[in-house]
Amino acid sequence: MSLLNIVKEGYGGIKTVITDNNNNTVEGPTLIYEADRKRNWSVLYLIVAIFVGSIVFIFCWVYAYLSWGFPLGICVGWIPSLFIGIIAGLIWPMVVFILIVYLLSLRYRGMI
Repeated sequence: MSLLNIVKEGYGGIKTVITDNNNNTVEGPTLIYEADRKRNWSVLYLIVAIFVGSIVFIFCWVYAYLSWGFPLGICVGWIPSLFIGIIAGLIWPMVVFILIVYLLSLRYRGMI
């Protein structure tokens, strides 16, 4: 891992100095690390989106099987389940929020 040091320059700007475990130093602007921070959040968003989308896809496919039976539910039900899973994966923060509110409402009514 690298250690991040911010050093003030003579003209008042900010220079970023990174020192790794081998005592190699690299200097550069701070904006690079802001981009890395945003990229880390986008990777986390993508991982959770794939997880939530997969779970929603499986549940929708099972629901299609239970609603329409074997011929339509298993053979054709994966198509709408795929679209619903993709959409739910892209808007996963709202899906998680709605799920939390729903579970809290069940607990408030004494069903959990």
